[in-house]
Amino acid sequence: MVTYDPSIEDSQYGFSYEYGVDIEIAGAWQAIRRITGVDPQVTPVTVEAATYDDLGSPNSPKIGENWTLGFQVQQQRLASGSFTEEVEALLALAEPDAVGELAFGRFRWYDKPADGTPNPDHAFEGEGTVQITRAQTGNAEIGSWTVSITGRGRRKKIANPFTGWVEETVPTP
Repeated sequence: MVTYDPSIEDSQYGFSYEYGVDIEIAGAWQAIRRITGVDPQVTPVTVEAATYDDLGSPNSPKIGENWTLGFQVQQQRLASGSFTEEVEALLALAEPDAVGELAFGRFRWYDKPADGTPNPDHAFEGEGTVQITRAQTGNAEIGSWTVSITGRGRRKKIANPFTGWVEETVPTP
């Protein structure tokens, strides 16, 4: 028998905004700033492996996975008229001429706490194609895009790359 103790010593709540996403641009990682609604999802790829020994029950081992990464990102227009470097890179991956290998970007997503130590085991990396659509279409709203990344192959578990906040930008919960 197990006795249930609901207390957790030395813990703090994790918050939905404590997640980071980066895009690789010209061989260097760039954080996707002004991001919200980060939603990584993984679906197992299975095959049917049932035999008579399973007595009619399913037997579908995982042989791979499909992954997606969704989020919204604000429009931030620079003095040049362009958007931030990371948004321009996302838009380029969704351009009409971005076909074949030109349509794939490299991304990583990870635990990024507002305070304290990031989970060293909660960080992933993968390649995927980008779908990007306007998120705000009202008469007086902050512009943003909805981004959906569809993975190619398995995502890879990586060491958490988050090393902390630049001192001037530490969020205040």
